[in-house]
Amino acid sequence: MTQRRVVPADRGEQLRRELVEAEVEVARLAAAAAAGRRQARGTPAPPSAAEHVKEALERIAAEVAPQLT
Repeated sequence: MTQRRVVPADRGEQLRRELVEAEVEVARLAAAAAAGRRQARGTPAPPSAAEHVKEALERIAAEVAPQLT
């Protein structure tokens, strides 16, 4: 019975890691898209927006790192 529970638990952990990685990639792409739109309009990102994106990515990375080890 223990063997049957270990396999789904391992698979669940793997899926959680993949989900976290996908969320990080989505956040990165969203930040890049926003920066691209600003460049296309010829308007620089205000420092607060750049800092906000950086802080968000750092927060996500801090949450993700422990789950990937």
